[in-house]
Amino acid sequence: MPFIKLPLYKLFNNKRGNSNYTKKYCNLNRGPYEVYTGTTIGSFGSIATYDYDTPNLTYTTDGVHAGTVEILNGKYNVGGHRAILKSINKNMYLDYFENVLEPILKSIVKKGNVPSVTWSLIKNIEISVQINE
Repeated sequence: MPFIKLPLYKLFNNKRGNSNYTKKYCNLNRGPYEVYTGTTIGSFGSIATYDYDTPNLTYTTDGVHAGTVEILNGKYNVGGHRAILKSINKNMYLDYFENVLEPILKSIVKKGNVPSVTWSLIKNIEISVQINE
């Protein structure tokens, strides 16, 4: 099967997490559904409702863990320091993209007081993908 290079924007739609999901919000709305945010160690919080129930590729947008890529599964929420890459094609193998994207994102993190990765910075990065005819 042939490989072609495609920019991220042709493979994924980018959606920022919900910045309303703060620690205070989580404490006032406790429940069983995890809120994933910029932290990659431990739980940020859990609330009574969920926004997503399908696997999605996500990346941390800012802070110490900027550029960290992870696949989220189950019923969950995404906070303001994380973004979701929703597959345009349902047949994409997310594990492949998790492994390929993280080193790329980590290498282009915008340095500063608060390291960051934005969609405008990464959307044109070309990724080799295998095409199944």
